[in-house]
Amino acid sequence: MSSKNIQKSNLAQLHTAQCNQLHEKKKFSEKPLRKPRRETQDNYAHEIARVDRFRVISCKDNIQWIIQKQNSGARSKTRVMWKAISYHRNRNSLISVWRKKTKLDASSEVLALPEHYSLFNQAY
Repeated sequence: MSSKNIQKSNLAQLHTAQCNQLHEKKKFSEKPLRKPRRETQDNYAHEIARVDRFRVISCKDNIQWIIQKQNSGARSKTRVMWKAISYHRNRNSLISVWRKKTKLDASSEVLALPEHYSLFNQAY
């Protein structure tokens, strides 16, 4: 082999090794943890309160509160799904429907919410 061919071969091997290193770094690099944005997920980022099989969340579009019930039919080995029961922009409406649908008193987190969702946006 000529010295020119040896150099090309060495460069090709070096290039392959560098590509493999980059690939391995990409493959095994840790991704930043992000909170789920799907309102139906059990670990949804904007949960306000949870009591038994019910919870109150702030919607992903940041316009209202949602009362949800755990959906037993959608339970799998790895996740729990939530189904919306009602949507509210007024705290009194939220508390009234919460008591009616859950047969439970509103939690301290729900009672501490501002009167209207527009004030929630400013406070949180």
